[in-house]
Amino acid sequence: MSSQPEILRIDDTLRLRRFDKICPESRVWYSDPETVWLVDGVREPYDEEKLSRMYSYLDRHYELYWIELDDGGGFRPIGDVAFGEDDLPIVIGDPDCRGRGIGKKVVKRLIERGRELGYGSLCVREIYEYNKASRALFESCGFREYEKTEKGSGFRLELSKGVNNMPTAIVTGASRGIGRGISTLLASKGYKIIAVGTREPDAVSEYIDELKKLSPESVYVAADISKPECRAAIFETAEREGGFDILVNNAGCAPLVRQDLLEMTEESLDRLLSINLKGTFFMCQTAAKYLIARRTDAHRMIINITSISAETSSLNRGEYCISKAGLSMVTKLFADRLAGEGINVYELRPGIIETDMTACVKDKYEKLIDGGLLPIKRMGKPEDIAKAVLALCEGYFAYTTGSVMNIDGGFTLSRL
Repeated sequence: MSSQPEILRIDDTLRLRRFDKICPESRVWYSDPETVWLVDGVREPYDEEKLSRMYSYLDRHYELYWIELDDGGGFRPIGDVAFGEDDLPIVIGDPDCRGRGIGKKVVKRLIERGRELGYGSLCVREIYEYNKASRALFESCGFREYEKTEKGSGFRLELSKGVNNMPTAIVTGASRGIGRGISTLLASKGYKIIAVGTREPDAVSEYIDELKKLSPESVYVAADISKPECRAAIFETAEREGGFDILVNNAGCAPLVRQDLLEMTEESLDRLLSINLKGTFFMCQTAAKYLIARRTDAHRMIINITSISAETSSLNRGEYCISKAGLSMVTKLFADRLAGEGINVYELRPGIIETDMTACVKDKYEKLIDGGLLPIKRMGKPEDIAKAVLALCEGYFAYTTGSVMNIDGGFTLSRL
């Protein structure tokens, strides 16, 4: 059995130090009713005897550490964490240190420790239902709910699933609008993202910073999916990063000028078909070959983001409707071809979503919605689409493929 190290370094200002004796700071933490509420589900502060019993038990059964931060005056305790294969309770006791990503850094380091010790998995016995911050922390590190408990849920991370401890998703059109909503939500839930956009990294630095704050392992690739060499670069990057499990085809464009069907130009049709249909088709084709060869425990899938325009006529942007209708058939074709390989393919059809693509017609749509166009009387948000993508990625719809999911505020609902 490996001995517990005296120090586990995380970075220059953060470390874990082996528990030696109760420190004065811990008495303050566990006298705070709100902290005790998150730990024990009651608001009764710990007295000296209870605090001593807790630390004595944890020290006997787990690797027990002080979480120490150096914020300019030397290292000081700001919380504690107990580490074992069957539980990982963590408390950031200093309220000024909460919400700064410290807990995530600690859990990530202990995941590495688990791998060093040859553990097959790590568990958190129970996170109370109301402790949203703790749940988000462990989900962002790749833990998944595996059982319901009396007051919440137990979470587990399978360490045998690969170097990244998390599924990896390629998301195209990732830096803005719907793609940004999808990529950041998946990143916050423990997915590694290979984000693809047409703009150079310097132009989307704010997005990249946000993405990496949520998922430090994620990467950004500047690429135009209509170009074969750019598609190749996307998959080469994915291969260097350890492969991928999910492709979310979100990249797309609208006509530069909305005009009547009888005035549509060949250039405009070619542009939309090249990006929205041809480029996405070949993304699916290349991804399918990779995913067939990739045998992991993660859910393998392709998700195509189309539009209600796949079935709804818009005479002043016919080329957009044609491209999305074609992509709808692409989804069906790949779903049929890949089902036998254990790879699911889905189509998500957003309705009227508030993004930069719809900004120029927002007033028009809001008037239509006020007039009764939608049963749910608002424009959709990128996060509405992102939540549907997350549900698919988590495997909640494993017994379906080739399906269309309308995220449209009830637009397609038949009504009298």
